[in-house]
Amino acid sequence: MAANLDLPGSPPSSWPGRRAGLRRRRAMLCIRMLTIASLFLMALGGGVGDTLSAFSSTTANVANTATAGTVVLSDNDANNTLNLFNISGMVPSQSEAQCITVTYGGTLPAQVRLYGTTTGTGLDPYVNLTVTRGSIASGSFGSCSGFIPDTADPLGQGRGVIYSGTLQGYADNWAGGIADLTRPGVQKAWTPNEAHAYKVQVTLQDDNNARGLGANQTFTWEARNTTLYSQVVLSDGPSSYWKLDEAAGTSAADAAGSVTATYTNGAVVNQPSGVKDASTAATFDGTDDWVSAGGVYPFNGTASFSVECWLNRTAGVNEGAWRKLVSKEGGNTGWYVGIPPSSDAGANKVRFTRLDQSASGAADSVDSATVTQGGTWYHVVATYDGATMRLYLNGNLESSVASTRSAGAGTSPLSLASFAGTSHHFAGTLDEVAVYSSVLSATKVAEHYNAGH
Repeated sequence: MAANLDLPGSPPSSWPGRRAGLRRRRAMLCIRMLTIASLFLMALGGGVGDTLSAFSSTTANVANTATAGTVVLSDNDANNTLNLFNISGMVPSQSEAQCITVTYGGTLPAQVRLYGTTTGTGLDPYVNLTVTRGSIASGSFGSCSGFIPDTADPLGQGRGVIYSGTLQGYADNWAGGIADLTRPGVQKAWTPNEAHAYKVQVTLQDDNNARGLGANQTFTWEARNTTLYSQVVLSDGPSSYWKLDEAAGTSAADAAGSVTATYTNGAVVNQPSGVKDASTAATFDGTDDWVSAGGVYPFNGTASFSVECWLNRTAGVNEGAWRKLVSKEGGNTGWYVGIPPSSDAGANKVRFTRLDQSASGAADSVDSATVTQGGTWYHVVATYDGATMRLYLNGNLESSVASTRSAGAGTSPLSLASFAGTSHHFAGTLDEVAVYSSVLSATKVAEHYNAGH
């Protein structure tokens, strides 16, 4: 016998009509639920039995381009149609000189070497050849009128002389080419729009063996790009250049002069540099470590000079105090490049100051417009030309001020990362410090920054 169970709130099982109505309502509810489910599935991209597609989204960075730098060298010989020499019937000791102007039109710093091919019937060992670099304000191809040799004497053969030998000994290719030197062992780095004149002089030796012989010579100037930051700096003639790239020890070598500096109180060498192609740098804790270069480069009176370095300061360390980068001061006289304290209106900017010779503390100063940030590399150049102080950051002139003040010599040693090791300690990393007894032009400053960043 079947048992009938009546649920609370349901019609009694003895009411067949009501049970049938209830089944119909439940069936309609199921149909509605199935219909809603089907619509939901179709909204996802498929009906019942279809494969569901995935949601997706994209973003794009368009119009990317890349261009190569250029290396372009030209001269004023009317597109290689004119020759420097066409001499016949030379006699012993006869000498001829012609000049050519070579211009660099590339966008990358470049090395230039001189060489050329020699043909003929054997005269080349009996012809002396001298190549002198200099400048000509104006003039036609071949003319040496107004030629002024460079002041540098890289070979000890006279001002501007970069080759002195025989035509036979003149290099035949790039590998053996004559480096375009600015000082002994330092090759010039050519930068955009740079031009130089070359005086080429040939002299026939007094030797009977030269009779009736001939020679044909091609003179070639070849430029190849270089990415060496140090070469760009050295080619502009710093008095001293401390690259701060020592792997160990306490001596900081001078790549341009003879002023060996000394790491003091635990300055940490062999640290990562932010300068392209530089090897390493030196880091300072902001407490007591520094570099001493001795009593050099006072630049007193109204002497012209430039100071250059790269810095990356440590944020939050010693910011309440002065942090000197390069300084030659003492007794309230001298000069310095540094970062003012947080209490100063120029807090965390870079300041260039010249102090009066009277030891009164009177000074002329110029601040960068940029406030330096910790953990960021900056290229700094300060220049003084006897009338105007200028301060550059990252290749740009930030500010300038007139100054005819006669500055004192400064009684303390030239110092890196502090004031004579006693105070004003810099916290961070310094690299590629250079001092010039001349003024770097705005163009040169930009070239240095572009070569190093």
